[in-house]
Amino acid sequence: MTIQTTNKNLAIGSLAIIGGRVFNAGSQLLITAILSRKLEPSAFGLWALLYTIYSLMPNADLGLGQALRLKLAHWNAIKGNELLEQKTFFSTSLVLLIFGVLAGLVASFILHFRQNSPHHLTIVGFALICGLTISLNLGFHVFFSYGESINRGFLDIIQAIVLALTIIFLSNLGFNQIIIGYYIATLILGIFALYIFLHKRKWKVILPSFLELKETFLLLWKSSLWFWLLALFGIILYATSPLFIAYFNKLEKVGDYSILQRLFSVVVMFHLAWLAPKQSAYTQAAAIGDWVWIRKTWWNSLKITSFGVLSTCLLVVAAHQPLVFIWTGRELDEWGLILALAFSACIWTWVNTNSVVLNGLGIIRPQAILLGVSCILFILLNFLLIPILGLIGAPIATFISMLPISVMNFIWVNNYTKKGLR
Repeated sequence: MTIQTTNKNLAIGSLAIIGGRVFNAGSQLLITAILSRKLEPSAFGLWALLYTIYSLMPNADLGLGQALRLKLAHWNAIKGNELLEQKTFFSTSLVLLIFGVLAGLVASFILHFRQNSPHHLTIVGFALICGLTISLNLGFHVFFSYGESINRGFLDIIQAIVLALTIIFLSNLGFNQIIIGYYIATLILGIFALYIFLHKRKWKVILPSFLELKETFLLLWKSSLWFWLLALFGIILYATSPLFIAYFNKLEKVGDYSILQRLFSVVVMFHLAWLAPKQSAYTQAAAIGDWVWIRKTWWNSLKITSFGVLSTCLLVVAAHQPLVFIWTGRELDEWGLILALAFSACIWTWVNTNSVVLNGLGIIRPQAILLGVSCILFILLNFLLIPILGLIGAPIATFISMLPISVMNFIWVNNYTKKGLR
């Protein structure tokens, strides 16, 4: 495959993923607009809290999803054994299904005896659904291994439309019905994505033997462990700020913070959509030794990120008050918070641009170790800053904690790509 063809495929793939994320962003904005008006502030805060927890589930797969994606992309680049790919996929799926079901049952059992909320049974059911989601999200991961970003983008569009319609249909019902209906819809969509992937591959379902499960574990465990730690630390840094805010504030404040954070989450989400097809492309390029393309693509990505994200964040800061009012009907005058969230979004996109290269090259361990250190700093800073500064303390804690990894992963990519050129 020529460099021109690779770049063309990446451009088309990125457009497809961005298209899917446009629909997803629109869907989430619509859902937030509806629920912020339909639910009382405390119920909306609980919705935001549950959504934050659910958003962590794709990264709770012990790193096996990313490890499998990396391995399948490598085999696909060198035209490896398709039967081995198939067996490895189904072995990984079975392991995650068992793990997800057990995790969901344990969480539900604990919540059943510890919750006194009027939404007790709903939260127990939510925990079960989260457990199943761990395995079903694998179907979304592996499209990138085969350069099928268009199919992934198509599925993202379907998911966005279905979830928005679900909330529209359920919005006049009670909080419990909204929660259960929404997350059951996500389960159905995960099953559908898995079916589409298998249909495209023309793979029949295989029940792996114990020996095949053991071989898959030995093949993936090292990279999956570090991927898991990387994902775990990443979601702590990126997605748990509402949990710290909930610890120190009322649920109404969690809702306000989530509304403003969502404006910048959209920016980060679009940026990740643009980067998504590149990770497997970096893996495939490294497999055939095309380091010139890797380094050039990385530099171009950094330039586009620096200019595009900064400009977009400044526009969001300038227009956030009318945007929030039109969107949710609320007036939030939080200039310090919105600026801190903007800086937080900028450093996240810089880190992601470099991490996608390192992930594609399988350089996970140093990232995970440094990100773990950043997590410790992040937790300490949240407990220190939120009581003193209020909501603004959360994004400031994120920004300070991300500074070490933002510098080091740039240095690592630069050094590794230079070595590859020698």
